Amino acid sequence: MIGFGTDIIIPASSLFAQLLLLMLFLVVIGDPLRVIITRRCKLITGLDPLQAWTFDVYLAGLILYVIAIIPLNLFSSDIAWGLLITCGVLSMFLHRGRLKSIKRFFQRNPQSQTSNFQSYLKEISTYTLTNKATILRIGIVLAMFLIVLWIAVVPVQNLILGNSHDHALHSLFVEVILENKQIPLTLQPYLSEGIQYPVGFHVTLCYASYTLGYTAPKAALYVPLLFNALVVLGAYYLGRKLYPQGHLGISFAFVLAFVAAWPMHLTWGSIGLVGGLGLFLI
Repeated sequence: MIGFGTDIIIPASSLFAQLLLLMLFLVVIGDPLRVIITRRCKLITGLDPLQAWTFDVYLAGLILYVIAIIPLNLFSSDIAWGLLITCGVLSMFLHRGRLKSIKRFFQRNPQSQTSNFQSYLKEISTYTLTNKATILRIGIVLAMFLIVLWIAVVPVQNLILGNSHDHALHSLFVEVILENKQIPLTLQPYLSEGIQYPVGFHVTLCYASYTLGYTAPKAALYVPLLFNALVVLGAYYLGRKLYPQGHLGISFAFVLAFVAAWPMHLTWGSIGLVGGLGLFLI
């Protein structure tokens, strides 16, 4: 493990970076499945990078849930890291055509390094001018996402736990999944009571515990902040699907980022709502 969970208090900048790293891990895990689905389902073709990354995150949650629900104690730290590496390699294989194009671009051999650098700058400038509307749109929405994530992170940087009700319960669910290395039917080894709460999203919290070293309470407190901000990207995804040629995606993202009261006022608890709202929008 990386071991970010060992500190009692994590500075906002560090927590911000850790959550973005977790998002990257989830994107890598979900990307191969999205590529395979895209080749067979026309409903999710033509996605821009932000839409694709958002879809990847929730597909990763599905993959983790499938592994955790199998009653063979498969959901372990080794499996978590192995899955990340395997999906990364598979993703590079599925995107090999694009990677070859990038490789050819950088392997050109002009007469001098100066002309080589100037050629790169010229092509980048041409691409930017040709696609400036797309780049600007993605940049605006990405900025809104990062702002919302930062706003969500700052208030909890000095907290060790959330409230004593919802947060304690969700932490217990995460802990029993970690202890059993699968989604158990009961709260063993702590209680014999059955689990009657949907714990699909808690598997993603466990993944953060495996890869970032968070304790169960910290995973339950910190990871929902990322999914809180992902609602902005989910709103953008919906707007782009409804009206691809207009600015509805940016408008939806702005409303969810800075106008709507929910889920922005959620800091802990209501984990199912936070984890599922972005998925509901896409």
